[in-house]
Amino acid sequence: MEMTTIGAAIYKDIEQNEYLNKLYDNLLFNYGLQLFGLKDVKARELNVRDLLRFADILSKSVDAEKAEQHKLMAQEIVALLHALDPEDERIRYYLGSVLTNVTNFRGMNIKAADYRSSELYERLFTQFSQDYLRIPAAPDKYFFKAQKEIYDKFSAKFLSYSAPTSLGKSYVMRMYIKEKIEKYGDGNFTIVVPTKALINEVTANITEDLGNILYEKNYRIVTSAGAVALEEEHNFIFVMTPERLLYLLILLPDMPMEYLFVDEAHKISQRDDRSAYYYKIVDMLAKRDHAPHIIFASPNIPNPDIYLQLVTEKGEGESFTLATRFSPVNQEKFLIDCKGHDLYSYNESTQKLTKLSSFDPNKELLDFVREIGEGKRNIIYSNNKDRVIEYALAYADPLDPLPDLELQQLAEDIRNEVHSYYYLADIITKGVAYHMGYLPATIRVRIELLYKKGSIKTLFCTSTLLEGVNLPADNLFITSHKNGGDMGPVDFRNLMGRVGRIEFNLYGNVFLVAIKWRTNKEKFLSLLKEEIEPQKLSLVTALSDEQKEKIVRTLESGNTELLKEPDQSPNEYSLIRKFSNILLKDIVNERQSRVRKEFAEYLKPEVEKKIVDRFRDTENPMDEDITLSVDQTEKLQDRIRAGLHYPSIHIGGKANYTELYNFLVELCEIFKWETYEMDTLGYRNKESNDLTRLKHYAFVLNQWVSGMPIERMVANQIVQNEEINRLHEEDPIRNKKQALVKYRGHYVVFEKTPEHVNALIGNMLEDIEDIILFRISNYFLRFSKEYRAVHLDEAFMDWYEFVEYGSTDPTAIWIQRNGFTREAATYMTAKGRDYVIRTKDGKLRIRGELLEIENQSIRREAEQIRYNSPEIFVYQQ
Repeated sequence: MEMTTIGAAIYKDIEQNEYLNKLYDNLLFNYGLQLFGLKDVKARELNVRDLLRFADILSKSVDAEKAEQHKLMAQEIVALLHALDPEDERIRYYLGSVLTNVTNFRGMNIKAADYRSSELYERLFTQFSQDYLRIPAAPDKYFFKAQKEIYDKFSAKFLSYSAPTSLGKSYVMRMYIKEKIEKYGDGNFTIVVPTKALINEVTANITEDLGNILYEKNYRIVTSAGAVALEEEHNFIFVMTPERLLYLLILLPDMPMEYLFVDEAHKISQRDDRSAYYYKIVDMLAKRDHAPHIIFASPNIPNPDIYLQLVTEKGEGESFTLATRFSPVNQEKFLIDCKGHDLYSYNESTQKLTKLSSFDPNKELLDFVREIGEGKRNIIYSNNKDRVIEYALAYADPLDPLPDLELQQLAEDIRNEVHSYYYLADIITKGVAYHMGYLPATIRVRIELLYKKGSIKTLFCTSTLLEGVNLPADNLFITSHKNGGDMGPVDFRNLMGRVGRIEFNLYGNVFLVAIKWRTNKEKFLSLLKEEIEPQKLSLVTALSDEQKEKIVRTLESGNTELLKEPDQSPNEYSLIRKFSNILLKDIVNERQSRVRKEFAEYLKPEVEKKIVDRFRDTENPMDEDITLSVDQTEKLQDRIRAGLHYPSIHIGGKANYTELYNFLVELCEIFKWETYEMDTLGYRNKESNDLTRLKHYAFVLNQWVSGMPIERMVANQIVQNEEINRLHEEDPIRNKKQALVKYRGHYVVFEKTPEHVNALIGNMLEDIEDIILFRISNYFLRFSKEYRAVHLDEAFMDWYEFVEYGSTDPTAIWIQRNGFTREAATYMTAKGRDYVIRTKDGKLRIRGELLEIENQSIRREAEQIRYNSPEIFVYQQ
């Protein structure tokens, strides 16, 4: 007969206790009434004493499977009771007790700092727990128990863990890195993040964590392969996207790395072309003789072990997995149904909606944001950029500018750096902003800082919030269940987890807004109920058996060109091509990998031999670049040998436009853009048969590499559009072309109105981010590599560098290679400014006066870089 402990008996299915769930549902109901200000609706009966007793019991759960769930519920009960009656001493005591029991000491310091247990053994246990959870690199702070369990496993060779978004997964990494550096002072660390926006955030956090330790231990934070620090003797902390890290590994294949942290590792499961880079970088590093510790961190998924499949070299006992559901903050979920005009609270335990009240049919999203969000920090999510801007403008319209000097200065900087018509400048002064990935980094970072500070209270944003940018929101309004396509449960939970931050509160509010013609209540309810299923690798989900066989047959025939299937999205098509590139390189270079293993059924020895014979003798040796396929580059060396070169740069930093456009047309033919970039670089107008978009990109590219500020680029585009339309009006027969702008999803004839100018600005910033800095940059990188291989010792104008840094000025490039943004470099090298000097021994240096300038964006950059590269600053004696 199996023995059952008293604890097991008490906690078995306690979360299903009928009385507990009735009390809990009443608590959620009453909290909802308070939140929405529904004074006319009668509150439900609430037995506070019994709820507190349940919370106490749940907080001590020892249930083998559901202890974390029980502790979350306990924490939520006392937090909401405290919100309903913050002056009740009994509730305050239980709040401290429960937070102590669940070892949420950070929450206790915020909400129950004066708590002291009346029992001696509990006080002793608290002291023991605090000592155990004390952070070695920050002795005045404590881990959560779940964080500590993760932290203690970082010494394993391979680890994959998952946790709720609000647990602070990246914080644990940073504290581990800090401890290692303080203790040993050597070894290189690499953190891979999915976006450039996260590079800025993580870099700022590490700089804040380490401060002067960076200099004392000779460490440099490096975010790109062009950093000046890489030419010197240092230890490094690399913070990069997968694409940037791959380029670094190709350029510096022997760069030692002791730890690789892959943050937001669930991106490996997404059927997005960028997921292929994770397979490549992990495989390259895991195959080293001295492979780094490889650690994957994901939000919420039940099977983090799936990503350890990328490490085919792991031996017995070398790998560990952890999955925790504990969160230091709770998310309270409500549904605003603008179709039925009803408000609901959602009970996570019973998975049911409870109607709170009906509301006036004339009431809309922004009315709720104003009422609920007054004095709070709010984020409003939409998957549509135009809608984000519309919401932000409508919300800000009735507000008055705030007497806040920092907001006024940011608004003025936006007008100077982007355009005087730019909507963002006007609404910023009212404490309102929008946040999108294409915003210039200097502006985006300052918006985030002012939001964290509380100067900006309401922020409208797209999926940048999903990519890991951490902002301390009290309220999150979700107006769409889409993120491109329909949002899955992983992204949905990740998005909801962005509200509520332990530095400020124990909970955050999520409002799912079913807007009449865009979203529906049933879809939101389905997402709330849906469990996160075990994840699969994108390699498995993106490739059907037919596609695998087709790829192998194509390679066997000596070809690498894969034709796009009619039902394939551009992203999926690009992903499959990259997997094909990885497979070919692994076969030819006789390497085993997770990608090669996926094709094993179709790779008979004779087939592999035939592929090797077809490609090993090619004039293009197999390197590690997976961005381009062999068929895209096989003509490149021949053309370079025949005299193809980058366009010349003239006075003013520009090329001749016609020469540049003709060069891009040649690349279009060499790289097969009409096949592989048919919607962008290779787009042909059906009526004129011209590469119309390439003509436009050439115009933008020429201005970008000249170092022209964004504001002047916008102004030039406006002047050009007005001139084109003036000529058309004068003689529409001879001048048929009209200047168009993409406005609200449609192309319309451009007029110099605020609406059209703002649309033009958005389009231009997107072109710079996606076309210039991503697509063209990748192709120029390949061109530069092949040009060097043909012209071994010949110096040449490297347009890849010009594109990467947005300048042909060597001084501006040097400034950026030391970590400054393009905007800062433009400011520092402008006429009449002498922030950059040359020393007697010919070295460039930056005057210390830069640390005192009025421009807050650049001053902040300088303060951060002063820790990372102190040697580049000189000070007047």
